[in-house]
Amino acid sequence: MFGFNFLQYPVYLSAKDLCLSLDGLCIKLKSENNFVYSDQLSRAKLSVVLNIAEGFSRYTKPDFNRFMSIATGSLYEVIACIDIFFEFGHLKSEERDCLLQRAQEIIKQLSALRKGTK
Repeated sequence: MFGFNFLQYPVYLSAKDLCLSLDGLCIKLKSENNFVYSDQLSRAKLSVVLNIAEGFSRYTKPDFNRFMSIATGSLYEVIACIDIFFEFGHLKSEERDCLLQRAQEIIKQLSALRKGTK
């Protein structure tokens, strides 16, 4: 097997799972001609996963922390999208709450990684 250790980290797996589960919302937004919303959410959700992956490629703790910080910022962008899309009626209350709970868990994981070692 390849030596891409980040593929096994819980934070990467959680972020990837959230990213994949938001695809349905992006498709729904596109089908309703909300291309700008769909594009913004697509870029933000993917940015979380990609910055986690890139962070694990860095050799110094400051570089690693910088990418975990960027991933956290992108996750906050996803959270804002979820909140706004709920207000627009694109999400039910239960869907929003579930997505926000999952995002909160990823934030905790990212914070723990920044405080600890990779």
